[in-house]
Amino acid sequence: MSGGEALGDVPGLSVSLTIMCILAVLLNSVVILVLATKAHSFTSLDLFIINLCISDMLLAGIALPVRLNNGSHEGEDFRGGDPVCKLIMFIPLLTISSSISTMVAIAVDRFREIIRNRKLLPKQALYIITVLWIWSVTVSSPQLYEYSVYRKYEDKYNITSCGSHDIIEHFETVYAAIVIVLSYVVPLILVTISYVKIMIFVWKAGKTVAGKESQVLQKRMKIVRLLITITVVFALFWSPYFVLFGIEV
Repeated sequence: MSGGEALGDVPGLSVSLTIMCILAVLLNSVVILVLATKAHSFTSLDLFIINLCISDMLLAGIALPVRLNNGSHEGEDFRGGDPVCKLIMFIPLLTISSSISTMVAIAVDRFREIIRNRKLLPKQALYIITVLWIWSVTVSSPQLYEYSVYRKYEDKYNITSCGSHDIIEHFETVYAAIVIVLSYVVPLILVTISYVKIMIFVWKAGKTVAGKESQVLQKRMKIVRLLITITVVFALFWSPYFVLFGIEV
């Protein structure tokens, strides 16, 4: 958008984005409900998928609606004050980092179970999820320092804005580089390596086993293909975010 154009000035954009947020919350809620009503106890994979859904719901249900509301009033005083400014900048990166970290955990979990024959217990999965959230908070917390509410002049008007202000020199550049590497590049490399090794293992094992063992491997391979598809879609979907994250410094 150019020329100071706000989200609300683009026909149908605010409505479309709002519908997408609502659908994201509803669909993720359905996934959680389906997994929660399963007859057997949760597996590690179930818990990781639920964590992915929670991350998406936080993003689509809280962070994006607030940012859309403020984006639709571009050129006006920022609404919400300093705490809201910090949170709407903090939560998106927090949830994205949590989602990507969870995908890494899923990839490693599949690698351990299929290749090493070591199954992760649900309690261990919960511990890992807790560590992932602590890691995501740690990576995202500098945003609480970087963003704040401040007064600025725009078109001869003195307005309240939310953005990077009065921070250490080169902080944005260094922080953006660290985030892109730790929250996007490295995780995707780890996920790719894990799934490639799994595919090679299953492909080789499929030539030497038969009967029930072969069927088990084929079922596992179907799950791996699904997870790879999810990971590729996620990587493509969020790549613009990290590109913009690096450009806007």
